[in-house]
Amino acid sequence: MTSKEQVCFDMQRNKHSLRSDPKDLEGNIWYVGTHNRHEAEKALRIYNKNGAFLVRDSSKGNPDKPYVLLVYNNYKVYSIQIRYLESSRQYSLGSGLRGYDVFDSVPHIIDVHKNIPLRLIDGRDQSGRQMEHCVLTVPLMLH
Repeated sequence: MTSKEQVCFDMQRNKHSLRSDPKDLEGNIWYVGTHNRHEAEKALRIYNKNGAFLVRDSSKGNPDKPYVLLVYNNYKVYSIQIRYLESSRQYSLGSGLRGYDVFDSVPHIIDVHKNIPLRLIDGRDQSGRQMEHCVLTVPLMLH
């Protein structure tokens, strides 16, 4: 590898390291790491409080979708992708198909949505008409 190639490789590696490292999230009680989806959903259903939430690592291993926000509202658990936007080094919720807001970090997403309701869309409703709103009120711990 030439020195120019090495510099490009190092720059690329450093660019990826700027996104939230799971170690940066570990101090937050709502971050449950690698717990699988079924365990997390079951815990939210048992807790049974609107606005209960947690963040877990995405099982897909895609660096553009590193985390998932799970929210309990009206007897349903909503699973919302947290996307990493490489170009701006920021985060966004959902698929981005219906527009999106950007956030500087995952904790910033949580802090904002403790006051501003999230749009919750049932994944089975392809029209997107059955939308609910919910603020994040109760962080659920699975540790």
